[in-house]
Amino acid sequence: MKNNVDEVRKFLTEDGWHHYASGNGMQSEYWCKRWKDAPRCSCNYDKEGVQVVLNFYWLVDRYSYSIEVRGEKPDGMWVCLEVYGIGEDEIIKVLNAQSDQLVAAWTSMVVACKH
Repeated sequence: MKNNVDEVRKFLTEDGWHHYASGNGMQSEYWCKRWKDAPRCSCNYDKEGVQVVLNFYWLVDRYSYSIEVRGEKPDGMWVCLEVYGIGEDEIIKVLNAQSDQLVAAWTSMVVACKH
């Protein structure tokens, strides 16, 4: 089932995501939510956990979505983990599971960095 963009926005608002406008090329807007139980990004001294970003892309006749986690590891290396090309028909049903998997990958990289 194709999700209307307003349905996606409603879902995100109800699930605690925060909206931001974007003027970045095809990216029309993005939404953020912090996973507080994950290791923090090294550059965010005053914020718990890591932020997950959902990007909206308008592609002429439809929206496409990507989910990403970006952060600085304790060794100073920056990481960008991304799941992209998510269609309108699947974004709501995969968002939380894919976000959890990205945060788990981030967590494993930070833990490995500390050993």
